[in-house]
Amino acid sequence: MTEESRLDRLWRAVAETDADQDWMRFYEGFAAARLFVPLEGEAGETARPKTVTLATGAVALAFDSEARFSAFIDGPTDFAALTGAELARALAPLGVQVALNPGVSPCETVLDAGALGWIAKAAGAEVAVEETRLRLAPPAAPDPALLEALATRIADMGDSVAEAWLAAPEGQDGDLCVLRLSAAAAALTGEIAGEITRIGQLRSDRAFAVAVADGETRLLAEARRVGIGLAGHPQADE
Repeated sequence: MTEESRLDRLWRAVAETDADQDWMRFYEGFAAARLFVPLEGEAGETARPKTVTLATGAVALAFDSEARFSAFIDGPTDFAALTGAELARALAPLGVQVALNPGVSPCETVLDAGALGWIAKAAGAEVAVEETRLRLAPPAAPDPALLEALATRIADMGDSVAEAWLAAPEGQDGDLCVLRLSAAAAALTGEIAGEITRIGQLRSDRAFAVAVADGETRLLAEARRVGIGLAGHPQADE
């Protein structure tokens, strides 16, 4: 048995409660997870996911670690490493389902084409990690569920996120989460910004984006002034 993953923990909560909020957290985790997808033939622009045919239709395989991929696959097989959101966008239009971690994990499950389509649509916007030149305003009546989901995931990231503020682009209908990362997490900027963006996209009916402030910038100062604090403190150490 491989080491427990975040998707294992999220799926266990779903199995125990079947609550909507736990399903949402699982979908958020799936959208952000880096998945290893076995391919038909050699990797390349024309490669397609390996599928099996069940009574419900074609099913692609995906694993949330390379160790789990290797534990299931017998023999040399090329793979693609994709986020769950990218995989959902590729498969949903084809009506193909995803078998997640079949036979190698407690979070073994099948996501049908409907679930993949919803994930693809909700987590489909581009992720921007550069600082924006926009002016900021206070967020307009943010959903408490959105605030809770963002704060919970940011807390899970520990010291990687030094500060996080939810604000709004001035004159626009939407939300902007401004992050300041610790120096040690600089190499993870894209990964962290991507996950926070997708949580916001899944949880909100409004446009949602993330900006990462590179040090003590105007954007960060404005976020501190008008935003809702999700984590950290202006005097937090790098």
